[in-house]
Amino acid sequence: MVDLNDLLKYPTNVPRKDKQGSNRFGTESNIRYAIPQSAFVNLKGGSKAFTTLVQYYTTQHYQNELERIIELQRYYFGDNNIHYWKSTIKTDKQSDNKISNPWATYITNLRVGHQFGNPIQYGYENTSDEKDNGESLLEEVDAFNNGNNESYHNRIMAINMFTTGVAYELLYIADGTNQPKLTAINPNTCFVVWSTDIDPVELFAVRYYEISVAGNSSYNVEVYTDDSIYYYDAGNDIGGDWTLTKVEPHYIGSVPITEFNNNPERMGCYERVLDKIDEFDESESQMANNQQDFSNAQLMISGEVTNSHGKPEALTDKHGNQIYLDKNGLQTIKSVDDDGNKNAPLMQSKVLNTHANVLYLKPTRISNPSGQDQVIPTTASYLTKELNVADWDKHRQDIANEIMLFTNTPNVLDQNFANNASGVAMAYKLFGMDQETALTTALYTNGIHRRLQLLANYLGLQPDSAVSADSDTDNPANVTITFTPNNPKNGQEIVANIQSLNATGAISHETIQDMASQITGVPQSQEQQRMDDQQQANSDRINKANANVFGNNLKGGDGVGGADD
Repeated sequence: MVDLNDLLKYPTNVPRKDKQGSNRFGTESNIRYAIPQSAFVNLKGGSKAFTTLVQYYTTQHYQNELERIIELQRYYFGDNNIHYWKSTIKTDKQSDNKISNPWATYITNLRVGHQFGNPIQYGYENTSDEKDNGESLLEEVDAFNNGNNESYHNRIMAINMFTTGVAYELLYIADGTNQPKLTAINPNTCFVVWSTDIDPVELFAVRYYEISVAGNSSYNVEVYTDDSIYYYDAGNDIGGDWTLTKVEPHYIGSVPITEFNNNPERMGCYERVLDKIDEFDESESQMANNQQDFSNAQLMISGEVTNSHGKPEALTDKHGNQIYLDKNGLQTIKSVDDDGNKNAPLMQSKVLNTHANVLYLKPTRISNPSGQDQVIPTTASYLTKELNVADWDKHRQDIANEIMLFTNTPNVLDQNFANNASGVAMAYKLFGMDQETALTTALYTNGIHRRLQLLANYLGLQPDSAVSADSDTDNPANVTITFTPNNPKNGQEIVANIQSLNATGAISHETIQDMASQITGVPQSQEQQRMDDQQQANSDRINKANANVFGNNLKGGDGVGGADD
């Protein structure tokens, strides 16, 4: 597994199975564990039966689900399966590129920016009590979000959710404080077991991870129930004997780990197109191999090649000095001997350098049937594999278009994806992504409501707290959560439309405020509250100014009516 503070890294020591058939992952690779409440609530925490039940599902997750999660995370980091394919080259002289394209990174980050690029807005609305404005709760939520860098936390959660289909967060109390804290948990270290009710509830959550100290590894297991945390030492085998080392209460009032789902199937955004990504990687790699092998083409010669151009040249030593033969037949670099006689220069016919860029082709002379000589020229050419770049590029582009189509990812490189497109044109290009975003937003909103419920549970235990999970006022169930998509906008067009609608007098101020929220980022309910506060402040200033004027007149004795007395 991975280190406690590493929220995204994936481990390498993962059990892998030989898959039969066409399924990429096993049939048990993405199961939401569920058992009857009675099978768990009657178990005593930390007992042998309790430990056996938890260990069973932990082993199931480790053996059946972990491999899928790791593979999805690998693709996000650009470590695609092509890196692990066996080589198909026949000789070590052939190129063997394995190019991994970060499609998963592009798809995920585009969605994170689209849905979580703008901070989530929190409001409050109690339809049964207009006097309940949730002020105390919103103040606590604002302080909690600021203390936990909630905007960044949501982005980390979104990466996990879009990558693996699920994300987990833990609400805990920091040691030595009474401050509630929030942290994301790596999906490859965590899972939740639910009840089998029509409206399921979390029965318990498990977080297990490997710790390595000086080369000695062991597994730590943490089990979170609705009131306590159970700590186990599992040794070096997650399926071996577990030892309960500690039990402590958490004061959260429910299982403090919350599961966020990307969709009802709990699938990652690019999980359905992993085969297409592999196909794209293979196409790129093969083309790169062909390009490199082109430079290693075979030279084909038809005819004869001479190893000499026939012209004698002086022989030189390694220093470039010409070599001579003296009268005794010995080699020397002196052109004359001691008696003044000339030494004979040593000559050689130039031998062909096979590494040079020049070949000497010797024509072939043959006799034809009529007895005449016929000269056949020698030819030389490179034997290469013809590359049809146009067809390859079309195939590559077809795969890319299908990846973006099947993941509802807008193609920002499309020549029709203009930066000055109208709002309607842009809406059509983002239509597919917006449909998936609507579903993800609904599911993430459920997770945030549970987060706030856990927060209210803890705050309700604090002395003099105005927040309680069971109170009719300042209730977390009444908190409104607004996502503002981080889309390219034509702000002038939006403002012009708002002004045109407002001028008709047929649209309510509430609707106008709601439309303006995509520009201001302020939800309608908060905007109306701000306007009410502003009007009240203006009214108070006017009343105060009038009071000062009339008060001064009365003090001066010259007020209206004073002359009639």
